[in-house]
Amino acid sequence: MGRHSNIVLVEERTDGSRLIIDSAVRVSEEMSRYRAVLPGVPYLPPPPQRKKPVEQCAPEDFLGVDPSAGTSRANQMAIVEKLAGTGPVTAREILHRAIARTGSAEPTSIHRAALDLAAAVDEGREPASVGLDDVGRAVECAPFRLTSRARFAECETMSEAIRWLFADTGESLRQSRLARELERTVREHMDRLRGKLVRLEQEWEDAEAEEELRIKAEVLTAYAHEVPRGASEVELPNYYDDNRPLRIELDPALDAIANAQRLFRMAAKRKRARQWIEAERENTLRDLRYLEDVLQALGDTSLENLEEVRRELEAQGFLARTNRRGTGGKRRATESEPHAFRSSDGFVIRVGRNNVQNDRLTFRKADKRDLWLHVKDAPGSHVVIERGQADEIPERTIEEAATLAAYFSRMRDSANVPVDVTEVRHVWKPNGARPGFALYDHQRTLFVTPERSLVESIMSRTLARRETSDSR
Repeated sequence: MGRHSNIVLVEERTDGSRLIIDSAVRVSEEMSRYRAVLPGVPYLPPPPQRKKPVEQCAPEDFLGVDPSAGTSRANQMAIVEKLAGTGPVTAREILHRAIARTGSAEPTSIHRAALDLAAAVDEGREPASVGLDDVGRAVECAPFRLTSRARFAECETMSEAIRWLFADTGESLRQSRLARELERTVREHMDRLRGKLVRLEQEWEDAEAEEELRIKAEVLTAYAHEVPRGASEVELPNYYDDNRPLRIELDPALDAIANAQRLFRMAAKRKRARQWIEAERENTLRDLRYLEDVLQALGDTSLENLEEVRRELEAQGFLARTNRRGTGGKRRATESEPHAFRSSDGFVIRVGRNNVQNDRLTFRKADKRDLWLHVKDAPGSHVVIERGQADEIPERTIEEAATLAAYFSRMRDSANVPVDVTEVRHVWKPNGARPGFALYDHQRTLFVTPERSLVESIMSRTLARRETSDSR
């Protein structure tokens, strides 16, 4: 609906009048001097527009259309401004049919196309249809064939077309909303982890004096007999530093040995603190690297992938679990499939789309003799070349797989991207590691540039889902 659009449900009365039952947008008398749109108020049509119904139009009404501009937005609006009951979709269709008939958007051909389209719809000779985008999703509907779109599908009724459009539009809205929510969640956690690293760095600096405290305690123990009781500080020769004077602050209430024990305890406490900080820092960096991988996976905005990423974040504790059980009880979520492509030499190359998929691909589905690839030292997808019965995999196929590994990573816009290659048997997952995390050895490194033309050439050989399941 447009900014000033409304949907009004009215009751047709026996005396010919119409009474408003309700409306999508309620309009009071204060909001509009022309008419109120409220329940129980008599229905008054909107104010007349300076437009003509199609049967009253003449070719001269379309002189504002530029014949050389085809179905441009400007030409669409030139028709919308003259023809009553017409929006941009209908105007585009009229222009398309006029051009198909005569080769140009001349006023006479536009007039003829508008009359013919209106008559065909009125007489039921045109089926309703939905216009489809590149992935087959409905993006608009009309009570006629949308021949002006590269792809459209006919429907038995206009109601079916509307249901189709709203179903696909609703999915698209869910998809974009989920993508935004997941990205916001991931970035918020990453910001918190970066803040934690800053705090840990400060705590590390505070705990760095552990070695100094231990030396003071040992020197104080060695020279305890020279320290007068009740002293608040003392200077003693530091035998760890060529007997240079070492100033030691004391608690006057304690003797030298008790002060040394106090310093030993402080040193031990700071040592434990450093060990804890070091472990926390490593865990924080690991979580940060994991979330960078998740952020990379969100580049695939298909609803199937986004739902799997959502479940992954819930399982890892970064997102609160939501109760998504329906009336049928708990159902196991369907596992999505990795990308699958055919190399120039006929080998199957699989690319994980998220961390959970990466784990399944590498540790459950791949053969130990398959080749495994990953961009070096950066977030990215696991890539597997299926060896099948081949003894060797051609270098061209390996380079194509490396190009995909670079493209499906944070380095996709870089040149000379390092990509490591090894056999799957040399890849392992540490106990307790996050999804997608892997260690490997016996690798060699290739340097590739994921040029768009090369990537598109490889991805044009995408395997259908049945092919991917039959390839093993």
